[in-house]
Amino acid sequence: MKKKFTVIATAIVLVIVLGFAIAFLAFQGNFSINGNKNAKVSELKIDHSADWLNCYLYFAVTNLHNSPLTTIGSRVNGVNYGYSTLQTSLQVPPGQTQNESLLLQNLVITKTSNYEVELTFTFDDGQYQVYSQSISSEKYVGAAFITNESFIVWVNETVLSLTIQNTGNIPITNIQYTTENITSAFSMKSDLMPKNTGVFKSELFGYIYRIGDLFPVTFQVTYADQSTTSIKASILAVSS
Repeated sequence: MKKKFTVIATAIVLVIVLGFAIAFLAFQGNFSINGNKNAKVSELKIDHSADWLNCYLYFAVTNLHNSPLTTIGSRVNGVNYGYSTLQTSLQVPPGQTQNESLLLQNLVITKTSNYEVELTFTFDDGQYQVYSQSISSEKYVGAAFITNESFIVWVNETVLSLTIQNTGNIPITNIQYTTENITSAFSMKSDLMPKNTGVFKSELFGYIYRIGDLFPVTFQVTYADQSTTSIKASILAVSS
């Protein structure tokens, strides 16, 4: 009798444990994470916007779940960039693959950064999956080449003229110059984009530049990622 009771008790315990296991798995289904293949991500990359003021995440997502993918959230390096609710026509149906792009507001790419990306995929039935991956951006380098410079001496002033080419792949946002006792910056209406050439002029006061003399000038070029390049030159003063 005692043995029979033990068998029955063991069976009851097994049923209870099995019930908890099933309930736990069901609970986990509502909080699915990277291990549950509800979505497959490929070709994940990060790149800057055309104006270099923001970034975008680009990737392809395949819906392996039996419910449409309706919302995608993004977090990069611990910063939450919110959720993007897909319009009905842009939702990812079960079994299909779709290219996506997510705006990362005010994130500026730098040449040395790695990015810890976390994507949250929410489906129409309420289940979701969290996908994480560490990625790097393309290699960005700030570089500039001066093609022409001069001091143009007028009657009451001298104009510093500079022609510079952006030879790197990061926009130039500021060009500062130092000559004699003057430190200032050129006025730039817009960033000088990669591969473009710009001509800048600045009026100088407070120092007499003699025609035919060479004057040392240091240019500090600042790029969109806040890196800088210093260029030294000796510039000939010429008449107007």
